[in-house]
Amino acid sequence: MAYVDQKMSSGKIVAIVIVALIHAALGYAFVTGLAFQYVKKATEKLNTFDVEPPPPPPPP
Repeated sequence: MAYVDQKMSSGKIVAIVIVALIHAALGYAFVTGLAFQYVKKATEKLNTFDVEPPPPPPPP
């Protein structure tokens, strides 16, 4: 079976390693909760305000 006997090229190995690193980084981000404590600190410092819509124009 020629398909089974193929050698793994260095390009494929690099691609597999890169994909594994991306998956590990995404898994770490999900496990740590996407740094929820930093998001919480940022929302505490955020100043918000309400924007009033303009009044409707008078009827003609």
